[in-house]
Amino acid sequence: MVDKEKFEDVREQINSSVDGIFPSDFVKNKIDLQIRDLERERGGFMMKRMKKLKLAAALSICILVGRVGVYAIGTITGTISSSTSYYNYTKYEDIKKAEKKAGLEAVVPETIGDFKFDGIRIVDVADTDDEGNQMNKRKAIDVAYKDSNGTIGELSLDKFSPNQPKIEEQPYTEKRQINGHDFYFTRLESLFLASEKEMTPEEKERSENDPLFNVGIGGEGTKRETSISHHLSFEDNGITYNFMTSEEISSEKLFEMASEFFK
Repeated sequence: MVDKEKFEDVREQINSSVDGIFPSDFVKNKIDLQIRDLERERGGFMMKRMKKLKLAAALSICILVGRVGVYAIGTITGTISSSTSYYNYTKYEDIKKAEKKAGLEAVVPETIGDFKFDGIRIVDVADTDDEGNQMNKRKAIDVAYKDSNGTIGELSLDKFSPNQPKIEEQPYTEKRQINGHDFYFTRLESLFLASEKEMTPEEKERSENDPLFNVGIGGEGTKRETSISHHLSFEDNGITYNFMTSEEISSEKLFEMASEFFK
């Protein structure tokens, strides 16, 4: 359940501290798996890009959950989302129920490479404008996977909006065509700090110029650490797919796994 007062406080603070827009579907709170882990342990991080993002963050009782897609097209400047920390469905066969609830049809493999299905979350999503007004409210799906080492992978599924930039228009590290489909690999680096004041001049400059470098502000008690996540993204039949996992899974491995979607 969203605390509206806290939501408005967070939105007001962010809007007053940043003044630009950078188009990147990867710049979002839930983009990095370690953010998810740290949120559950410490109560939540607020991802912020210096002078690049205007975003609204959704707060829940358990964790801060949200995806932030910032778009320089039309009136949409951000996307907010919220979900539970627990699975809505735990059986692979329930994917059809999830698709029906979200109003979308997608290709959801039971296994992706060495990753096996673990659970499903239904996500409430809405696009936002500069004033924080919500539009295009919808439901999306997050499918969690795990391998034998306990490494987590998460497949996010959302309906593509014509007002959003296509994946090829956003920052990415490498592109390959596999089985007639374009796949995009992205390496995202996230720096976690207690305060912006802890940023070095080099880190501040990089946060302003590198679209694949994020700074997570966690508040007092947050230990400085860096996390790197890897992402494989593509679009198909009006659905945007983003499979994210840790840096332990190489780009080569992810591109190999891409064939699982179109056998």
